[in-house]
Amino acid sequence: MQNIPPNLWQVAGECLGTTHPVATVPSLSWLLRQQDRQQLRSGSRKCWLPMSADPLGALTRLGGDLRESLAEAAVDLITSRMPDNCMRGADLCIVCAHGGLHEGQSWFRVIADEDATYLSGSELASFLTGCGIVVLFVCSGGRLDRHPFTAASVGLPKLLLDRGCRTIVASPWPLDVAVPGLWLPSFLKSLSAGGTTTNAVFDGNQAVAATARVHPALCLAMNVYGDPFSTLTPPP
Repeated sequence: MQNIPPNLWQVAGECLGTTHPVATVPSLSWLLRQQDRQQLRSGSRKCWLPMSADPLGALTRLGGDLRESLAEAAVDLITSRMPDNCMRGADLCIVCAHGGLHEGQSWFRVIADEDATYLSGSELASFLTGCGIVVLFVCSGGRLDRHPFTAASVGLPKLLLDRGCRTIVASPWPLDVAVPGLWLPSFLKSLSAGGTTTNAVFDGNQAVAATARVHPALCLAMNVYGDPFSTLTPPP
């Protein structure tokens, strides 16, 4: 995987993500294997959002911003402090949480709620084993760094792909809390209409830009990792 998010690649003086749907894949051979592998369908749609009792908390606000869109798309909302085993194998799984880096800002380290629950990337990935499309509303959840001793990339998208997830959508930098509420309705609408994940992410990013939030940190935050052609089945 490239360490520069594809949305930021420069073409004719513009960020590629402003004009084209793009994605990062581990390799062409990996992508070919995915195309040969049947996309399993469970009909399950989940969102884990561990809201606290604090009415001013970022995750509480996020829950208010997303609740209507989740209900319209038949996405089950899970608000427990820990992820639920029922999330494994979901066609679509959305994760809303805080993300933290190691000291020196060099590695993605931890997922947390607003109280005292902390999960490593590996622990979160175990709850999402076999999911089709995973959306991470997690600060720096899409960050990829080069392994210090190999040519491989490390980060939460890599952990999820290794756990059998097909496509990951995430921001490689801190995510403004206003972005998910602007982005998700268009993303879900595009997916529900049969669009690929990559096209749906592009539509979501365009919706953010249409609100005058045209800074790349906002309108190009959500990037695609893995299979760019994955789709979502209608809800049961």
